[in-house]
Amino acid sequence: MNNSTIHKKELPRILILENDISTLHMMQIALGAQGFSTMDTTHETIYQAIDSFRPDLVILEFDLTSKIKPTTYEKVCLKLCMAKIPIVLVSSSNMVEDYAVMYKADAYTMKPLDYTDLCNTVKDVLSL
Repeated sequence: MNNSTIHKKELPRILILENDISTLHMMQIALGAQGFSTMDTTHETIYQAIDSFRPDLVILEFDLTSKIKPTTYEKVCLKLCMAKIPIVLVSSSNMVEDYAVMYKADAYTMKPLDYTDLCNTVKDVLSL
């Protein structure tokens, strides 16, 4: 077989917006172990990250205690929906399901995270 005919399958790309650094690192470790390529971003850089990283899915932390306005989440989610990029919403709020519906997330999970559950949710959304 000729090397030029061998094609490596690209790893699914997951963009993560998570404010807690230890949670972010655990997400990256868990998703990396499952064969995902990850990149972290902030609210300030998410639009550039979407355009440059071209994620297959975005994990978006929804934090009511942050200084981020709900309209910011609406704009981010609208961009992702228009680009047909699935969203997994992560939150410690007991209303995470309501927020997932409001922001048209494809799935959601509550904090504290079960990282196996998070990986399975990502796989389910991506039909892997």
